[in-house]
Amino acid sequence: MNENKYLKGNLAGITALLLWASTIAFSRSVTETLGTLNAAFFINLFSGLFGFLLLFLRFGKGLGEKIKNFDYRYLLKVGIFFIFYILFFNISVGIAETRGDVLIVGIINYLWPGLVFLFSVPILKAKVKYHFLLPGLIIAFSGTALAIASGNGLGLEQIGSLNSEKIFVYTLALIAAFLWAIYSNLAKKIIVNDDLLAVPLFFIIIGVIFFLILLVKGESPNISISGWKSYLELAYLIIFPSALAYSLWDISLKKGNLRLINTVSFSVPLISTAFNLFFLRVRISGNFWLACLLVIGGALLCWKSTVKNN
Repeated sequence: MNENKYLKGNLAGITALLLWASTIAFSRSVTETLGTLNAAFFINLFSGLFGFLLLFLRFGKGLGEKIKNFDYRYLLKVGIFFIFYILFFNISVGIAETRGDVLIVGIINYLWPGLVFLFSVPILKAKVKYHFLLPGLIIAFSGTALAIASGNGLGLEQIGSLNSEKIFVYTLALIAAFLWAIYSNLAKKIIVNDDLLAVPLFFIIIGVIFFLILLVKGESPNISISGWKSYLELAYLIIFPSALAYSLWDISLKKGNLRLINTVSFSVPLISTAFNLFFLRVRISGNFWLACLLVIGGALLCWKSTVKNN
């Protein structure tokens, strides 16, 4: 009975996680074609518009009333974390110097499953066993340090010698991981009427922000790409890892078992890294796989630290 209660939310969350496994590879490919800000503008704006199109097909003229009655205070309470997560994540992927750096950004991003458990303590008042949680976080962060070191041909003690551009990219990715963990807990805690509107609305706002950044830089949106492959990649990003995946994740937070979904999320770094290697055609050392496993192992310890609840 309990499993059936959460079945829809759990399936939504698992689907979102699988779709996200391809996000970094496709985002990098589109960014290399369109540019960081340009690509982020089109992906986010059209993801939001596509989300509203789906809602219109479902609710028809009733969508206008739902938009009117939406509690926009949710933007400040919860949405701000979603918006800045996407901003920082898009920028970190786009400005990463090499495709190898993009893989490192991916590993840093997947600190969020462990961080979800950390922030569930102050936000959801979850009970944890700190003798599992703290070692889990240490192991996960050690994994990211190893990924950064091995990806740059350094020893762990030489990480501080990275150039400022790389440090900036990795810092953005790290902040993004924290923001997503906070958002995931807040969205679980704070429920609003017509919450299906939230994600498309967030994407529209993000698209507008990137548009304003382009204007400040004296540029304008330009979708001048050649070849059907680039258009397909852009369309895929807009529809699947963005509009659908984030909406499904939001459904899973509201209606699923967060602990179960986070358990499934432990496998995603491996799937994502394997996909990124294939799609971006990047070679990595064995230490990079070890780093990936450390991040997963650390997250598993964080999961072990929690008392089973919903």
